[in-house]
Order: sequence, then structure tokens, then C-alpha cells
Amino acid sequence: MEFQRFRVKHPHDNSEVRMVNILVHWQPEKTDRILLCAHYDTLPYPLHDPENPHGRFIGANDNAGGVALLMELASDIPNIKSKYGIDFLLLDGEEFIFNEHQDPFFIGSEYFAERLRQESA
Repeated sequence: MEFQRFRVKHPHDNSEVRMVNILVHWQPEKTDRILLCAHYDTLPYPLHDPENPHGRFIGANDNAGGVALLMELASDIPNIKSKYGIDFLLLDGEEFIFNEHQDPFFIGSEYFAERLRQESA
């Protein structure tokens, strides 16, 4: 298991926010690999709530579903004979959005991709 720790600036006050991608390798010795991804973070606010767009909410819908799917797949992986290794990537910072018209989406994905690019250069 690998933790990709990184920090981003909070859009409101420029404070540092710690984030971490979690990467789990199954059969890491295999060079041909499949990458399966899901994000585990959620929006800080319910942006499309017409009554309270900056209120509190439980945001465990799409993120929990993606992580649950990867967990279920991982439980069956030992029973599968494959020429491929599998990497499970749980992404942070995909929905660190306070203003959807100006804040970047996919922070964890971009961090992962840039790190992968640097490692393979």
C-alpha cells in the first residue's frame, strides 16, 4: 500500500489542506497492470441545494458507492487467475469544490498523473 500525501491551498483563506491518495497494488511484480479508481472525498457543501447551498450535509453517495465497488472487487481478486496486476487507487481532492465555476476538480487525479509521469520519465 502506498500513501500519496499532498497539500493544496484552501480557496477561502489560503491555508494548507492535507490530502492523501491511497494506492493498493495486487500482484505488484506483474508489469502489465489495470488501474481501478474511485474517489473517497465529498463536496464540502451541498452546492445545488436551493435552500442552504453552504449548509452541512452527509455527502456519502457517489464517493461511498465507488469505494464500496472497489472493495467488493478486491475481495474477489484472489480467486481470479490473470496475467495482469491490479492497482486500486482511492483519490482525495476530487470534489474539494466551494465554487464550481472557479475551483478545480480532480486534484487527486492530477496529482497522481503528474507523479506517474515524473516516475516514468
